[in-house]
Amino acid sequence: MNELPPGWAWSKIGELAPYIQRGKSPKYADHSELPVVNQKCIRWTRLETQHLKFIHPEQFDAWDAARRIQPGDVLWNSTGTGTVGRAYLVQERDCTPAKVVDSHVTIVRPNAALEPRYLFSWIRSAAVQDKILEMCDGTTNQIELSRTAITGTAVVNNPFWWSAD
Repeated sequence: MNELPPGWAWSKIGELAPYIQRGKSPKYADHSELPVVNQKCIRWTRLETQHLKFIHPEQFDAWDAARRIQPGDVLWNSTGTGTVGRAYLVQERDCTPAKVVDSHVTIVRPNAALEPRYLFSWIRSAAVQDKILEMCDGTTNQIELSRTAITGTAVVNNPFWWSAD
């Protein structure tokens, strides 16, 4: 890897994000109190809520609080030609009402000391996006960005993006 300034280091996303979890495959309902973010919702700058689906109420208990999106989470599309690799940084406004993700989206939740905007910017950068297809497994139209590939993704551990706390 490239030489870095003093105090900087290479890390893996798995070292900086204690929660990296793919969503589940829900049983859907026409409408319910628990929306599901799918890969069609995720755009670089927003969630397109018109594409939300809804979990059937009998399955609500299968989605605990940790699986609900939180401000600072990075939602990373993990399947599909043309959508794999696209990500979104969750904002406070996205969390009302509470939402979960389906099995085609991975939640990457950075540790409290890391500024989420930095992690999102890194995922969005050419350093990652230019290698997305190499990081995926599978065949045409069935490609997948696995949890292992995500946790092993290299990121510059830049001390300027760490919280002073």
